[in-house]
Amino acid sequence: MKRTNFFWLALDTVFVIVFLVFFFTLSGTDNNTAVWISFGAILFSYVVLFCTPLMVRKSSVATDYRRPLYVASSAYFLITLIVGVIVMIVQPEKHTATLLINVALFGLFAIFLLANLLSNEHTADQQEKREAELKYIKDSSARLKMLMGTVKDKTLAKKIEEAYDLISTSPSKSSPAVKSFEDSIIQEISDIEDSAPSTDSVEMMKSVEMIISLATKRNSKLRLEN
Repeated sequence: MKRTNFFWLALDTVFVIVFLVFFFTLSGTDNNTAVWISFGAILFSYVVLFCTPLMVRKSSVATDYRRPLYVASSAYFLITLIVGVIVMIVQPEKHTATLLINVALFGLFAIFLLANLLSNEHTADQQEKREAELKYIKDSSARLKMLMGTVKDKTLAKKIEEAYDLISTSPSKSSPAVKSFEDSIIQEISDIEDSAPSTDSVEMMKSVEMIISLATKRNSKLRLEN
């Protein structure tokens, strides 16, 4: 276990230790049902707060999904703690109200939590799809731009610039129907990159013209779909 993780675990257990010491010192073990319900609810809500990071969607995109979940679990814990302390002080003989209040709090929290988890899943899927669609344009454009600076033949460099302009301004939204075009373009760029410096400019020109042709077909197909 990393030292940082150990320190976080130690920090998270401080409340449990302090709470247990105060509870059993002040209330002992002879308590009514309402007090024990509140005792269990407080510990449960703290465990939920402690486990909140495990519920966060792991995503490749830079989106913070933790904040609403932390807000919800923190609010649930604090409200449960306040209600529990009040119950422990008052010590009502009947436990029905205490039970219903804690069930209602958990129900509201669970609804909010599940709604946010579903929303996060949908948002993350859409963003990752968007990132995947942009990857073709970003990567292809960047690689073509680098090639422009390495090619000495001015005519070839001009043709590569034409391919760069075409791809960099292409529709970002992709579809399965044009995936083969995108893969072929990436492969053609890789072939040019892997070519030896002494490679015939005519052959490289053919590859660049193929890239332009494939990119044009891709863009046309996407426009027809839309």
